[in-house]
Amino acid sequence: MKDHVPACDDTTIGKVLRGVNIDTFMSLGIAFVVNASLLIVAAAGSTQVASPISTISPMRIV
Repeated sequence: MKDHVPACDDTTIGKVLRGVNIDTFMSLGIAFVVNASLLIVAAAGSTQVASPISTISPMRIV
């Protein structure tokens, strides 16, 4: 990490790490909201579940 920061003092490195943490938590929070909303929409749209046996047509041997 110290190679990427021009000023190699502990204060600057602490500020950079704080910014990285904030960015990471915000990105993960947005991803959580998007994934949770997709799961809710998918669960709401699948109220009727068909039996797997009734949806498979019998094989025809030619």
